[in-house]
Amino acid sequence: MQSIHKINIKACALLALWGMIFGNAVHAQVFDMVVAADGSGDYTSIQAAIDAVPANQAQRTLIFVKGGMYREKVTTTSSVKNVSIIGEDAEKVTLSWNDYSPSTSAADSYTLLADIAGLYVENLTIENTAYKEFSGVGQALAVRTIGDSMAFKNCKYMSFQDTYYAHKNRNYNLNCYVEGGTDFIYGDATSVWDSCTIKCLKGGSFITAPADAKIVTPIGDGFLHGLLFRYCTVTAEIGVPDNQYYLGRPWNEKSSSVYIECTLGPHIRPAGWSTWEGNNHESSVFAEYKSMTPQGELVDVSKRVDWSYQLDSATVAKRYNLGFFLRRFRFPNHDTWDPTRVTTALSQPTGFKRNGSVLVWQKVENAIGYVVLQDGAVIGFSETESFDLQDALNEASEYTAKSVSFSGALSGPATDTPVSSAKVYPAKLHMTQSRNQLHFSERADYRVYDLKGQLVLTGTNTTISTQSLKGGVYVVKAISAKGTITQKIKLY
Repeated sequence: MQSIHKINIKACALLALWGMIFGNAVHAQVFDMVVAADGSGDYTSIQAAIDAVPANQAQRTLIFVKGGMYREKVTTTSSVKNVSIIGEDAEKVTLSWNDYSPSTSAADSYTLLADIAGLYVENLTIENTAYKEFSGVGQALAVRTIGDSMAFKNCKYMSFQDTYYAHKNRNYNLNCYVEGGTDFIYGDATSVWDSCTIKCLKGGSFITAPADAKIVTPIGDGFLHGLLFRYCTVTAEIGVPDNQYYLGRPWNEKSSSVYIECTLGPHIRPAGWSTWEGNNHESSVFAEYKSMTPQGELVDVSKRVDWSYQLDSATVAKRYNLGFFLRRFRFPNHDTWDPTRVTTALSQPTGFKRNGSVLVWQKVENAIGYVVLQDGAVIGFSETESFDLQDALNEASEYTAKSVSFSGALSGPATDTPVSSAKVYPAKLHMTQSRNQLHFSERADYRVYDLKGQLVLTGTNTTISTQSLKGGVYVVKAISAKGTITQKIKLY
């Protein structure tokens, strides 16, 4: 094995020398474009990179955004599709603007207009600072979503009124953070919030304002494809009094907000829900399932409005799994979409070694390349399991790398955190284990965690391959039309 490592290191050194002679192109092809505010990338603005994406291209375009403040209003277009915008870190990459109503129309006051079918965004903070900068501010959107099948992961949305406008089609948020005070998650899209943090600011009263649910499933009353919150934490900033906020109110008829096993702070009103005008609430679906207090106890829902629902486990399993909730029912074929395909990260690279200035590591299966970091900051990219540190070499620094999936999703603890719920459900859905696989009795949404609570596998299928996992104990959570399970497994 030692001789193989020496050969690999020599080969890496030759590749690095070739890169120095010919512009270091060997490290530059993992992402199609790099945006850097300091001028070290292909573009200095996110808008310029998006404008450079060819129209009607089926192949996914990967855009990497280095740390920095991007003071711009970004507009996308439906003429492009399958674009990934991957930030270095949500704490380091901020997209900021300050439009608001009535200076412009409410719908056009966004910082980001997301109108790309198949868009995937990761590790971005998107803010509309108008409510802090100007007096008399009305609606001030951080994001307005229009395109279909769009997924966001580890993103932060910040404003006060109308922070996140889920305008049309289907979108999915995983491990995101959103804050606001008035109707700050609203619209008629089918929008799922999975394991997110929802923070209520001082001076507000309403979290959601769903509109007319456009995706319709003819299964009778009590279900609409609206806003769905799964395993989220609903909290408040210091100074928000108890019993201040409603979970939602119906902007239009046939609207819906549903909270599944979410943790609700004491700032949520005992009534839970509010009316808007007329009889909008009578045709709408506002529901909860096992809402919990921060202390882990069931919320007292005895004073909830009588037109809201408390769901049972069978309904949750059948109607609020991702496969069913995000499916668009069309005759004769149904339009299915699994957002976990793009949000799932690969394993973190291991086995780092350095020979001179060349850093090498072990291959991550299915990785299209790697992002190389020095003391937590990105310094370059590599398509292979090696990188010549050159001028970045510092004996006191710590070097690492993140693997990059086909969608641009980055590996590492910063991109995957567990859901807030850890409850055990009735085992109506069955799971069996073989040598390198887990088998479900039917297709299920699944998540696998290590004992530190880190998400290591996620997806939707009847079978999970565990071959990429090390030996040890893991927790599997799954939900399907037949039920939900939480079960420990041991791998050898």
